Amino acid sequence: MGLEDLSADDIIDPLTGQSVSAGEMAASAHYLPYDFQRPTTLAREHSRILDVACDTFARQWSSQMTTRLRTKTAVTPVLTVLATYDTYTASLPATTCMMLLHFAGTETRGIVQMPIETAADWVSRMLGSDGESLPAHRDLTGTEIGVLRRTMSGVMEDLAYSFTGVLDAAPVLELGVHYNPGFAQAAAPTDLMIVAAFVVTTGSGAPESFTLTLPADIILPRLGSSNPVDTDQDAPRLAMEQLTATPVEVRLETNALTINSMDLLKLAVGDILPLTHTSNRPFNLTVDGQHLATAVDVVDGSRKYMKIVETELDQ
Repeated sequence: MGLEDLSADDIIDPLTGQSVSAGEMAASAHYLPYDFQRPTTLAREHSRILDVACDTFARQWSSQMTTRLRTKTAVTPVLTVLATYDTYTASLPATTCMMLLHFAGTETRGIVQMPIETAADWVSRMLGSDGESLPAHRDLTGTEIGVLRRTMSGVMEDLAYSFTGVLDAAPVLELGVHYNPGFAQAAAPTDLMIVAAFVVTTGSGAPESFTLTLPADIILPRLGSSNPVDTDQDAPRLAMEQLTATPVEVRLETNALTINSMDLLKLAVGDILPLTHTSNRPFNLTVDGQHLATAVDVVDGSRKYMKIVETELDQ
């Protein structure tokens, strides 16, 4: 079939390159429902708060690991996203090191994920190794897990400090280490997680990818509303706030003088006009031409002030 044979109702399927009718395309279409109460993207305001918290956490984590490993350790935040648990685990390597975090108030677990080789390297450095010879790719022993868990428990204190106002307390590291992301079962496949990715460089080694996941159900409510909506009941308060914050120009004036148009046109430099405002009479304080109060001038050194002597409300 050539292009000249296509009718107005035919559509080119971008996947197969074949022409199909509009009815066939609609019948074969699959639509995924979107739950607006469980968004899959972070609001800009929420992302900004989490980015600042992750920056602080990265600095704290870097300082602590540099001290413990006795070599410079750089931790750099890369990105913070909202993803389902299933999507997150599918992005991980088939074999990795995962430590589960328990948060009060939720059954969903958080995760600290790192390469097994890096975890073993950290443990060997803390036990006195110079880090020159990389450990073999293997599961950690019970002793090594204990050393790593004690170290990461201190890192969790830094996490609670960095997420002040979002986390009430530091999460508790659960016993053991998981190596297969599919078997960790930290959350249900559709549970939303805050996923923070970091790049960690230990000494002169190559940069390695680390991830930290936090349950969205305890994080997002603490971040506040991303798009607050004012109700009708807020109208009086908002109107008063706007009214009291509006700047106005205040003028101090004498009594008005009335002259005819001819005298006005004859005015020249040096002419003197008689004022009807006597020297012992207060000045008029006006706002947008409306008389508000009367005031007298007060001199304090080189500064001049106006003292209110009477307002319209007093009359």
